[in-house]
Amino acid sequence: MGQTIYAQEWLGYNTSNYAGINAVQYNPALITQTNYGKLDISIIAANMHVENNYIFVHSNTITDPVTAFNDPNFADRYIRLNGGIGHKSAIIHANVQSPAFLLQITKRDAIGFCARPRIFVNADNVDRPLARLIYEGLDYPLYWDQFHQNDFMSVSANAWMEYDFSYARTIYMNDRYRFKGGITFKLLQGLNAFGLGIRDYRYNFYNDDTLGIFNTNVQYGMNDHLYNQEFAFDFNAPGVAFDIGFTFEYIPNKKTKRGLYRRRSNKVTKWPGIFAPDQTRYKYKFGLAFNDLGAIFYERAPQTRDFFVNVDSLPLSVFDGVNSIAAANAILQANFQMNGTDGDMTMAMPAHVNMFGDVRFNYNLGLHTSLTMGFNQGKTTAFKNHFLYQLTITPRWEIKWFGVYMPIWVSQYLNAPNLGISLRLGPLVIGTGDILGHLIKREYADIDVHMALRLIIPHKKQRGGNNVMGGGNKSGKKGKHGKSGGGAACEDFKPPKK
Repeated sequence: MGQTIYAQEWLGYNTSNYAGINAVQYNPALITQTNYGKLDISIIAANMHVENNYIFVHSNTITDPVTAFNDPNFADRYIRLNGGIGHKSAIIHANVQSPAFLLQITKRDAIGFCARPRIFVNADNVDRPLARLIYEGLDYPLYWDQFHQNDFMSVSANAWMEYDFSYARTIYMNDRYRFKGGITFKLLQGLNAFGLGIRDYRYNFYNDDTLGIFNTNVQYGMNDHLYNQEFAFDFNAPGVAFDIGFTFEYIPNKKTKRGLYRRRSNKVTKWPGIFAPDQTRYKYKFGLAFNDLGAIFYERAPQTRDFFVNVDSLPLSVFDGVNSIAAANAILQANFQMNGTDGDMTMAMPAHVNMFGDVRFNYNLGLHTSLTMGFNQGKTTAFKNHFLYQLTITPRWEIKWFGVYMPIWVSQYLNAPNLGISLRLGPLVIGTGDILGHLIKREYADIDVHMALRLIIPHKKQRGGNNVMGGGNKSGKKGKHGKSGGGAACEDFKPPKK
């Protein structure tokens, strides 16, 4: 069959200590005591992830698309099919986050808000002969006049608007440890939803125009807006979801390194250079988050219900000239008997758990390891969306205004490792989750791109902190330089004696 964003969203950038409010989707505990002081605003951030385990496309379709797509032998020259044993699956997910902000309301507490439309599509467990027939437009005699069967396959899609309200607090902190927790309440407004699940099916394509389906149960439903091909908010489809996350940081007990200096015109000038330590103080950090725990409650279009199929010979020509969902549905009703299933359609959110470990080295280098596990991958219902299992290791180098992140990841669909890159240049972030396929393998089965544009708000930096308002000197008393210990951390540069 033909988005993670999860896979992960903002792959690479989501590990940054300068992600600010954009880290709230990864773990809501990360929005308190950030490197942006009291206020952080994201103007826009977007992510798209497409991945499958069947169709691999040559990289020339990106580097030289005009030649590739005008080639009459495009399929033979630019597409490789994974014909190996096993079911075929695909995932698409995308979202646009705008606007979003966080506010550090106290030394320990922060709140955040973001609004974002999201879309999610899953195609799961398509058997190999059916996948090939679909790809060939049914014109594949090798699989004609054969009986094939499978226990379950499904296609599900959901589009919704999401309003996220977040709260995070540093539950415990001292000079060595910080333990943070956060929660996001999500108000969901459904747009369109669709689910198709085929259970214990057995079929035979006698040719490209005649099909037999035997003793098959079909779960089938969509909401009224999709049935009528309308794009509008479904005010009868509310929903709620939650994210819950925790992080633990270990801060080594050692003095902050001093900057480098150079002498000019008999004056000592501060010259920290790009390898001067940045604002982040922890040595190790660990996190755990449960995301998208919830559902959206649609009303199913009355014309779409579950049905049972047992047809020896169905001429596919009955679908000729169909140009709308309503017309296709009328043909289903004419040939199959819809049963009296419930009119409600509960779409489960793509629930998943994120676990990570992070270590910082000298010269602003770091290493982030994360494991994402997607739930709702069972065969009980088609009315659900899900992320994938994914292991990611992300080396990074970052300072306040610049960052480079190179995620190396292996997913549930793609066993071979992929390499991505994400760049942070001041307020702008751009990245992709897969450059290895384009540069080395010269083919790709996934597309992952993301961007973000934030508003940089200058704030007064004070000594002794750890990305926190009033984080260093808990009492708030003046230090040896006559400044209080609050505010976002900075390096205590001191010129050497002459």
